[in-house]
Amino acid sequence: MRSPARATENPREKRLRVRDVSNGPSNTKADTRSSLKDAIKRFRNLEKLLLTGEIDEHLLRDLRAAVNRVRNTAWGVQQYIGQKEVGQDPATLLTILAGERVRTAYSLCQAVSSDLKKPEISFQPGSLLQLQEALRKLEADVGAALGASRPVAK
Repeated sequence: MRSPARATENPREKRLRVRDVSNGPSNTKADTRSSLKDAIKRFRNLEKLLLTGEIDEHLLRDLRAAVNRVRNTAWGVQQYIGQKEVGQDPATLLTILAGERVRTAYSLCQAVSSDLKKPEISFQPGSLLQLQEALRKLEADVGAALGASRPVAK
């Protein structure tokens, strides 16, 4: 089921959102710099909107989660660059980032579990089957990773 904010989104907003996503990632340092400056301006404008308007709680939660992911990714990239510049092995950082993905997946699983229990929310059966299949594979992979990291009992 779509969130109320998406369901009432006007066509112009939807076109803008789609156009922003379809531009894809920047390929040059100048493009990245320009995109980051633009994002900072948008966040500042968004902050003003948040302080002045009535906001759907679910949409606000989704926004906070998205901003948190971007913030964590930016931190990880910054740490990675810093470690490379001083000649340190960035492998430990990759472990930290993987741990952050696990934490995010846990939070998302908790939210989906909660949504599944709400009778006012309907899901597409196909999407739930895909999720179930992905969870089975993840369960097997997590089991293997835990088995590899556990000390052998004597």
